[in-house]
Amino acid sequence: MNWSRSHPGYAGEKLRVYSLDIAHWEQLWIILQRRQTKREALQRQRFEIDSPSGSPVEFKIESGTGDPTANTASSIDAWSAEEAIEDVTGLIDASGCAPAVITEIE
Repeated sequence: MNWSRSHPGYAGEKLRVYSLDIAHWEQLWIILQRRQTKREALQRQRFEIDSPSGSPVEFKIESGTGDPTANTASSIDAWSAEEAIEDVTGLIDASGCAPAVITEIE
């Protein structure tokens, strides 16, 4: 802090004038730049983890065309079994659906 009487618009008045300490400001600026570099590196690292490069994961896709196989028919029979229907009905009742929705599902 300094005193000045020659500040524009305040001729003759004694004013406090503040100035930056250049050495201290340079140290702070270096710290801020270092933090920004670290932040950007972390963001790049997160992006690389979230979206890995390379080939996508392979899926085994069985042929969905043609007549159903014996396994498909047995799984359909399992879903239409009385025990499975009771289980699904119990889940619907527990969900608190409106009676019209339950009737439509049945």
